[in-house]
Order: sequence, then structure tokens, then C-alpha cells
Amino acid sequence: MRLQTFESLLCIIIFPSSGSWGEGEEVEVGGEVTTARLAPLVPDTQYLVRVLASNYLGSSPHSEPLQVRTEGEAPSAAPTGVRADALSATSLRVAWDAPPPHTHHGDLLGYNVGVRRHE
Repeated sequence: MRLQTFESLLCIIIFPSSGSWGEGEEVEVGGEVTTARLAPLVPDTQYLVRVLASNYLGSSPHSEPLQVRTEGEAPSAAPTGVRADALSATSLRVAWDAPPPHTHHGDLLGYNVGVRRHE
């Protein structure tokens, strides 16, 4: 009788830190690999990551969870509700609503308000 052998696996589980492990995603890589790229993730989001090793006999305990935050990126939505009115013969007041919070991808640092003459 011949036993079938299996490569060992490394299982990485990641989830947003506000969720539970059951809501996480798992990535499996070969046992000879000691790094993994986890993507696509949400920008500027806190995650917890843990790793376990497994082979054909079973799995190891999980590593201690590691907390990590993805980098931010430029907002993915424009300001909305842009409105303007004349304050005088030489000035305007412009107002707007911020983009939805889930599109900020980090702290909003400011706005650029452009104006040009329209013929």
C-alpha cells in the first residue's frame, strides 16, 4: 500500500478589524513560501491577519493576530451639490458637500476650487 503525500500549505486569513474571523478571507500558498500578497483590499482600512500551517495530517494553531492598516489613496468620488451665488460685483461664494465618507480613502486635507471666465 502506498500513502499519498500532500504538500504543506500556509493559510492566511484576513478580515477588516471590525468583523469576525468567520467573515474573513483565506488565501492558501504552498508550504515553501513565506510571503503572500493580499489584494484587492479597501484603502485606509484596518485589517487583522493571522497565519496557520497545515499538511495532510491537519493544521497548526493560528498565529497571534497582526493588526495592519492599508495605505490611503486619492478620494474616488467628487464633491457633490456644488452651488454658487454672487456676493458682490467682484466676488462669488461657492459651497459644496463632501464626497461620501466611504470614498475618502483617508483624511480629506482640503479642496481645490477653480474658477475661470466663461464667454
